[in-house]
Amino acid sequence: MKIDLGLIAECASSSSILPTLHGGSFTPDGVLREAIKVGQIVKINIGTEVRASLLRGIGTALPKDLSLEVLARERFHRIMAAGRDAVVAKVREKIAILGSKAWHERGST
Repeated sequence: MKIDLGLIAECASSSSILPTLHGGSFTPDGVLREAIKVGQIVKINIGTEVRASLLRGIGTALPKDLSLEVLARERFHRIMAAGRDAVVAKVREKIAILGSKAWHERGST
């Protein structure tokens, strides 16, 4: 997907509405940073990228043998925790790369 930074800048200069960028998943970080800069973007949707991280995390915790006998012995919370940890890591990565002024102003962790 190609992001038209010129169009984003044009929209930002002709409107007082704070914009959201839909479809930001898997867009290069440099392009997202530039879109924030030229378009005063206040929210970037990256749900697909976050869900992919969840599934990859779960996948790393699954046993190689997915037979019922093996799965019955697995601890479900361990598998899901791997997915959760992958999501947390992805979100922290995106906040560190793209910044989040409001996040830091609220003092959230």
